[in-house]
Amino acid sequence: MIDPAFDAALDRYIAALDDRDLVTLGAAIIDNIAFVESNGARLMGREAFLSLHRKMFADGDQRPQRVRRDSRSVAQTGWALIEYGSPQHGWAFLGLTFALVDGRWLVVAGQNTPLPPIEED
Repeated sequence: MIDPAFDAALDRYIAALDDRDLVTLGAAIIDNIAFVESNGARLMGREAFLSLHRKMFADGDQRPQRVRRDSRSVAQTGWALIEYGSPQHGWAFLGLTFALVDGRWLVVAGQNTPLPPIEED
C-alpha cells in the first residue's frame, strides 16, 4: 500500500512541473539532490536542479504530457515512474526517489531516460 502522504507529495511535485512553479518544486527536494538528465549529464544540488527547471520553464512552447506509470513506498522511501513528452519532442521516463525527511516526503534523486521512437508501419 502506498503511503497517502507520499502519494500527495508526488501529486504536488507533478503539479509543480505542470504549473512551472519553482517555489513548490524547490520545496519538494533536498538540498543535495542528485539528478541525471536525459543526455546523461549529472546535476548535483538544489541550485543546479532549479536552474535547469528555470530554463525549461522559460520555453513557453514545451508543455509535455505526463502520466504516472508506477509508484510505491515502503518505510521511509518512495519511488515513482513518470512517462512524459510529446509526439513532436519524443518520450522519456522520469524516475524519482523520495525519502521521508522530518515528516516530509522529499525528492532525493531523479533520472531521465529517453524512450526509443515508436516506429510507424
